[in-house]
Amino acid sequence: SKDRSTVDKTLDRSQMYAALTPQMFRCGDLLKALTVFEAGSITDESSALEAQGQQPIMVVGKSSNIKITTFEDLPIAVAILQQQGRL
Repeated sequence: SKDRSTVDKTLDRSQMYAALTPQMFRCGDLLKALTVFEAGSITDESSALEAQGQQPIMVVGKSSNIKITTFEDLPIAVAILQQQGRL
């Protein structure tokens, strides 16, 4: 809904993909894309490249390959590594 309080429609999940981080881009392409746009006009690195007409390539990943960006992410990473026997 416009006020984000109700569900308007359930989407067909067989046609959807989940984007995971971290992502990988060619450094030169990313720098060029990020310098072209004003702050706030893009949502992330992928959207900057998409706005430049590039199409990010999808690859198979694992949801356990998390991006640590906040202090709260650390216990999650530790738990994943412990479960995998890597810590």
